[in-house]
Amino acid sequence: MHKSLELIDEEFLNDLKILLKNPIGVDKYLKKRTRVIDKALSKRFSEHGLSSRYILCAIGGFGREELFPASDIDLTIIDQDPKKKPEEELNNFISWLWDQNFKVGHSVRSVPAMQKLARNDLQEYTSLLSIRVLSGSKKNITAFNRDLKALHKKIRKKVFFNFKENEAIERYQKFNSTEFNLEPDIKESPGCLRDIHSVEWICQKCLEIDSIKKLKMDIFNRSEMKSLLNSSRRMKIIRYWLNLKSNQNRLSFELQVDAAKQFNYRNSKSLSAV
Repeated sequence: MHKSLELIDEEFLNDLKILLKNPIGVDKYLKKRTRVIDKALSKRFSEHGLSSRYILCAIGGFGREELFPASDIDLTIIDQDPKKKPEEELNNFISWLWDQNFKVGHSVRSVPAMQKLARNDLQEYTSLLSIRVLSGSKKNITAFNRDLKALHKKIRKKVFFNFKENEAIERYQKFNSTEFNLEPDIKESPGCLRDIHSVEWICQKCLEIDSIKKLKMDIFNRSEMKSLLNSSRRMKIIRYWLNLKSNQNRLSFELQVDAAKQFNYRNSKSLSAV
């Protein structure tokens, strides 16, 4: 598994110049990385005999199939029979995850507990907008999808929109300081990837469309949409490169000169490359 990821990352670095000219290709590498982890986790989950009772789900960036080299592997495990004692094999599976030296975020919840938490905490609810089932029985997955659909109906669109707006304001206050303006966080700083994610979440919940690309052209014209998508992909390229260089999302002073060279920024009469 780790060797497969290393080969994908090596291929990414070799193709960096091509990606800068045609940034849509970065999504291919993120999906490749995701599929490697998908396959390993699903296989292990089944080998532990957990698929009949539990549903293994990816959330966050992992759920969006955007697994960067420094991304956490965020999982939620749905227990379809919570009255029974948790199976020992579940602990063994979680221990195996940590043994692989991944940064793992996980929760184990029943459907009622998940629904209650999501209704009371819209940040938790947001994570369910990108949920993706990795393993489980067909019967349990069908029931779970039905429960998710019912949950979505209980969350009011206006309440969700206002929550995301306030969340963005708080994030801007945190990441719009002089410190972060000089060394931006490619994921969280204003105008970076988290803003794109917020637009996607609002599209999913409030407009009931699963992709920014499906926004009507009276909101964005074709040129603006192309610019938005290309900007998003270029930020993904920078984040991917940063993760490989420093295992972080922040473009530090130490990396800015190297980044300028890698991404073809050069000094001009009026502007410095850095």
